Order: sequence, then C-alpha cells, then structure tokens
Amino acid sequence: MARLIVDAVSQESKSVHEDGYVLLLFVSVCRADSGAPVNGLGREHFRVCSPLGAVFEMNILGAEELDWEPADTEAAGCYSLRVARKWAHNGELSEWNKLESACFGVQVRVPDGRGEFDQGQTAVRIESCGGRG
Repeated sequence: MARLIVDAVSQESKSVHEDGYVLLLFVSVCRADSGAPVNGLGREHFRVCSPLGAVFEMNILGAEELDWEPADTEAAGCYSLRVARKWAHNGELSEWNKLESACFGVQVRVPDGRGEFDQGQTAVRIESCGGRG
C-alpha cells in the first residue's frame, strides 16, 4: 500500500456552469514517493463524504482525466469530477442553490495488485455557481 497525494479545489465557474444539480471539483492525484501523476482513473476510484450525509447521499456522476497543454497528448493525473446529491429518504436529485457552500472529503483508492489499495485523501469547500438563486 502506497500513499497518494490528493489535492482538490472548486472547478465552479460563473461563466460556464449551468447545471444546478452538480458541483464541479478539480482533483490532482500523484504518487507520494515519486510525484508521478496517477493516470487512467475513473469515477470508481473516487469517493466523497459530506457532513450533510444524514440528509443527502453524495454521488460522483463522472470523472474525466485532463491532458497537459498545449499538445493534449499526455495525461495529467488531474481529474474533473461531477458531484450530485440525492435526498437520502427518496433518492431524488436535489438542486444546489446558487452561492450555497458545501464541504467534502475526497478520497482516491487505486488497487495495488496485491489485494490492497494505494490511497490518499483531502478536504475541500465549494460554493455553487449554478442552481437556483
């Protein structure tokens, strides 16, 4: 089991975000021992937790790896995540209010091939730019 360095920031943008049902996270994942980016991850490698967990279930709807500029030919180990929340009591999507803040724990778990996981985590606070309001 190896340690991963995970950094996350808000990817919310007033100019491009119009989906009030998701919050956008930008996550960087690299290996602690070498600093090498961790490539090829999908949404199944990411987990989120929230203090709102008793009321809402947080769901990662998508994880897209980005490429280094300008050639866009080398994977960066940086990911764009789409996080939605569903009401815990009925499973329906809940729209975020504009300027609503949310805190998340973000964890990355990658199988190491020996039945264990390379992993790391961080915390991030996001303010919604989409949604109602």
